[in-house]
Amino acid sequence: MKRLRILFFFLWLFSLLSCNSGPGKFNDNLMENLNKADREYTTFYALVEQYPDTNDFVSVTKRGKVALEKMERLINEINQYEAPKEGEDLKNLCEEYIKNMIISIKGFTSVEKLGKDQFEKAIENMDINEVQLNEIDRKIVEAQKSFANKRRFELKDSPSNKR
Repeated sequence: MKRLRILFFFLWLFSLLSCNSGPGKFNDNLMENLNKADREYTTFYALVEQYPDTNDFVSVTKRGKVALEKMERLINEINQYEAPKEGEDLKNLCEEYIKNMIISIKGFTSVEKLGKDQFEKAIENMDINEVQLNEIDRKIVEAQKSFANKRRFELKDSPSNKR
């Protein structure tokens, strides 16, 4: 009976350590948050693209505020992750990526009542920011590959394949 308890203890300890930690899990958690942010941003962007047809200022602003709240929560979640050795750059890039999305969305929510001029300026800024998002995305892919190589784990999917 004592041997059985010891065996169960080590099995429990092994499962606890292997399931909840490690560089692979850290990477997966970051990518999951990026994918959530991408879905939120894409949903908001689709609404913005429909705007000229609907002239619905209120729904764009409301949806933007909801998206901002969700993205802030994602950044807070990323900040809670303890970066393993050599994972800090990847973590920072993921945070920067979401913050750039937030900057784009804030253009639609920063005024009390969104007007046509503010809307057009926000779209222009969103398009400019898209270049920065693409550059950060490229850096994330590089950092993720480097991190996986240094920490000796295999990537399931690259971030660009998940988006």
